Amino acid sequence: MVEWATDLRRNVLGWEDEQWEAFMCLLLNQELDQEPEHLAHWLGRLVMRKELARRSIIRQEATYCLLCKTGNETLNHLVFLCLETWKLWH
Repeated sequence: MVEWATDLRRNVLGWEDEQWEAFMCLLLNQELDQEPEHLAHWLGRLVMRKELARRSIIRQEATYCLLCKTGNETLNHLVFLCLETWKLWH
């Protein structure tokens, strides 16, 4: 089972609680499709934390990988260097 670590820019407001819970339930009930062409499609659409920092959406110091917490979250890191995603591939 996948655990989602969330690092929001702000706290969820009271009126957003229901939407947040529904979103998290949706995420938790998804199965990962490990077919190479599907993975390549989604990896090409991911906005990495490093890119979010470049766009000033998150703080520069928040670019670490949320999965392994050992490197900056870039596409290269997630595909080749992250020990947690490595477990998915093998």
